Amino acid sequence: MGIDSTKAPRTHATWKKAYDAQELAKFMVELSVQLEVELNVATVNEAFAENKAYILEKELKQAQDCIKRLEQLAEIRLAYLQLLEKNVDILKPRIEQLESFVNRFLDPEDLGYAVNKCLRDDAREALGRSRVESPSKENKL
Repeated sequence: MGIDSTKAPRTHATWKKAYDAQELAKFMVELSVQLEVELNVATVNEAFAENKAYILEKELKQAQDCIKRLEQLAEIRLAYLQLLEKNVDILKPRIEQLESFVNRFLDPEDLGYAVNKCLRDDAREALGRSRVESPSKENKL
């Protein structure tokens, strides 16, 4: 036989080593491709997360600005209501005084007979009552 038996195991070991190196290289290439894909996916996910964080920060700022404007509007409305209350307190006695004066025109023991019936009906209308003694103003026209 032309094959040396002592060389055969070495040749097989050398062949196995070469085969293992090719498999290892192929495995390393597959692993590096897989890692590259995972890195790309992670990079894209990070970009999406950064974009989402930016959008959320922008929406948060808008919400804070809106809250600030609403608080300012509430302060303005409160000041307006306080001003109205003050004016009501000032005007209430004056309105009561004017109503008392108008009621004098309807009192026969006071000024009731000193004014004509049209003036008395005008006084009734001013107090929110209906005309009694004279035709309505619409009928006069």
